[in-house]
Amino acid sequence: MRDISWVTSRQDEIYTAVKVRSEKSLKSKYPSVRFTQDDSAQLDAQFPTVYVQYLPGRELASDTEADGVNAFQSDVEVDITVSKAQGKTAAFKVANAVAAEYKRYGYIFRMMPRLVPTGNEATKQVSFRMSRNIGEEDNL
Repeated sequence: MRDISWVTSRQDEIYTAVKVRSEKSLKSKYPSVRFTQDDSAQLDAQFPTVYVQYLPGRELASDTEADGVNAFQSDVEVDITVSKAQGKTAAFKVANAVAAEYKRYGYIFRMMPRLVPTGNEATKQVSFRMSRNIGEEDNL
């Protein structure tokens, strides 16, 4: 059986690059922007917060040996939460900046950024989904 850990490593590599580049472009306007992949962080609220979650994808390009993963579909959901004072305009600006970085890696929209109800009067949230196929030997 071939090692298939490259799948999660590749997604971690993309997350890190998107985070670093997005923070660089957003820090001047939103100095407290925070990126996370943890859905249950025990930190004080910090806005805007960018929560990145890789969704279950599927294996692609199977071969007769079927002893590894040659390629997979990488689906990502990004939720941007801002304070009510920052408003939905800020949420969309952050979403657009993060989405632009994913576009640099060949991701396409599966769901355009949209306002999502949070059930909390103190926050606003914008979410989007993107997808791309990634091969084992792809250079990113």
